[in-house]
Amino acid sequence: MTVGLSATGALNVFNNAGSVDVIIDIVGYYQAAAAGPGARGLSAWDTIPSGQTVTGNFGVTEGFGQASGVNYSVSLPAVAPVAISAANVNFAPDAFAETIDDDPTCTGTAANPTAPPGKVCLYRYGGDFAGGTGFEGFSANNLGDRAFYVAWTSAGGTTTASLFLTWAYTAP
Repeated sequence: MTVGLSATGALNVFNNAGSVDVIIDIVGYYQAAAAGPGARGLSAWDTIPSGQTVTGNFGVTEGFGQASGVNYSVSLPAVAPVAISAANVNFAPDAFAETIDDDPTCTGTAANPTAPPGKVCLYRYGGDFAGGTGFEGFSANNLGDRAFYVAWTSAGGTTTASLFLTWAYTAP
């Protein structure tokens, strides 16, 4: 049986008639949930609080046999408070010519990814992209409050491309 406690934490036991001895064995208890994310962090159903930054990693290797484009969806750990737009998912400026949408407001690093409010910043730290024409980030259309895409285009021919990055999103 589950029994609730009073506001002061008390428990009352009553008997209809006569006298009885009572033994109460507490097997477990519930604690009221704190407002907002729990001790384990955000869940997939929580909304990311304003000003909070979430980060993640992404890595993939893809083989190409012809000219093509590849899009990979990267999920946020919780729900963005507003949909992420195509203009707000960009690579940080880097030494890689293949990242074609560099955004100077992405000032973190691959080891310490950061993002200004309302943006996803992508930080490339490795990979090989022989034969390709560009990496870019963009919004995930119908998943714009839960995910974003990382995309690249192959120039064709037999080639393998790999991409390793960290990312950050800050809720506006």
